[in-house]
Amino acid sequence: MKSENEKSKLKSKPILLILKETFVDFCSNSTAHALPSVFRSENVIVKIIWMILFFVGVGGCIYYVYDSLHKFFQYEVAVDVKWNEMALQTFPAVTFCNINPFDSSNLGVKAYLELMLTSNGLSTNLTASEDEPAIFQVNQALKVLKASALTEHNTKSDGAFYLGFYLDSMLISCFYGGVKCSSSDFKRSYSFEYGSCYTFNSKGDKKTSKTGISNGLTMEIFTGFPSRQDYFIENQGIYLAVHNNSQNPIPKYEGIRLPVGFSSNVAVKRTFNYRKEAPYSNCRISSAGLATDSDYVNKTIKLTQYSRKLCFEICIQNLHIIPGCGCSDPSVPITDKSQTICSTLDKLKCVDSIRAKFDSSDLSLNCSQLCPNECDRIIYETSVSSSNYPTYYYYNIVSKQSNVENKFNSFSNVTYNLFKESVLMVNVFYDELGYTTIIESSLYTSEGIFATIGGQLGFILGISLLSVCEIIMFFIDLLIRIIEYFIKRKKNGIESFK
Repeated sequence: MKSENEKSKLKSKPILLILKETFVDFCSNSTAHALPSVFRSENVIVKIIWMILFFVGVGGCIYYVYDSLHKFFQYEVAVDVKWNEMALQTFPAVTFCNINPFDSSNLGVKAYLELMLTSNGLSTNLTASEDEPAIFQVNQALKVLKASALTEHNTKSDGAFYLGFYLDSMLISCFYGGVKCSSSDFKRSYSFEYGSCYTFNSKGDKKTSKTGISNGLTMEIFTGFPSRQDYFIENQGIYLAVHNNSQNPIPKYEGIRLPVGFSSNVAVKRTFNYRKEAPYSNCRISSAGLATDSDYVNKTIKLTQYSRKLCFEICIQNLHIIPGCGCSDPSVPITDKSQTICSTLDKLKCVDSIRAKFDSSDLSLNCSQLCPNECDRIIYETSVSSSNYPTYYYYNIVSKQSNVENKFNSFSNVTYNLFKESVLMVNVFYDELGYTTIIESSLYTSEGIFATIGGQLGFILGISLLSVCEIIMFFIDLLIRIIEYFIKRKKNGIESFK
């Protein structure tokens, strides 16, 4: 049996006193700054000063912890721009189209164009006025003709290539890396803007390890005989786009125009852009279909590699143009064979009126949400320089070339001025073999946030990971003392009955 002194001692220690003693013991021996001094100091003023310093430190730590977590959940990114050297590169795909989509010297083509104009209430002999200037009338007629040709192309098994210029009728010479190339090195395609287009190196099998004009693609191109093959256009030349081999260009947004009578040098640089995916942005990290993709994203992927610009056009087409006009904008690729192309003048005016609303309203906001940006992009940057072409010396030689004579002799004898008004030269080459990468990375990582929080806690309060362990041990010690208290209390109660 316990003595009366032990029993009275046990009774004199209530649970609150045990909790207080445990807390004071923890604070007095803590490795955190200021806290032990509060309990060890015997001077009241010193205690108050240490308490103030401790609570100011706690407030500072709370602020820094909140600020660090706030920055982390903002999902900001750091951008790393790096230049990469490369000894061998794949030559890009080069697509060119005649700005003039129709070979009006062909009597059959000319008759087709006249029929399409008259059926839409337009005259083949355009007359300009102040109210309807020449540029308006020519562009209006050309838009009707291009829409009609696209309808023809989509409904005929052999397409509408016959309406435009065949590659052999345009190509005077072609060299890649000093080696002659031919029409077999090009892939033919059709676009609303330019009709027949031709792509060099669409398979990506051409490689190069050198820069400069002599190590790229050089072409001399005939764009049509002046006054005989230039109907319904206001200028002559070619459209040219440098792009990734796995992707078709979007003439509406990409590419450049090069005029006749000049030799144009197109220097190419590559930039690889890698963005961070969600939650850092709403970009798509994969080119394959995802469960979260909108219907317009899926339609875009079925046509070509995903492009936000093209997805945006398809979205506008399906949400606004088709419901509003009952047909589809011919400048946007068809995604459903059942779609009817707007090919009449009235329908094309309807398309123009709906598109005009996008300049003065936010109709496009819903498409912005349905068509995310690409996470990974390859950007081909081009810089163009031009010089006069040809020299009289060069003209006297090239004009006697058989395929040049054949192109002109059916219309008139070739002269320097006629040649200059219908032919151009273009050189496409790498300006640098290396490439630029722009890579986004997390500005604040979970490891960095923990390190920042730990650093602030250590600097202000002297709290470390072991200090956290002290807190855990405090609660364990507290629990043990409470359990011991109740065990002793129970045992004391039993013995008191003996």
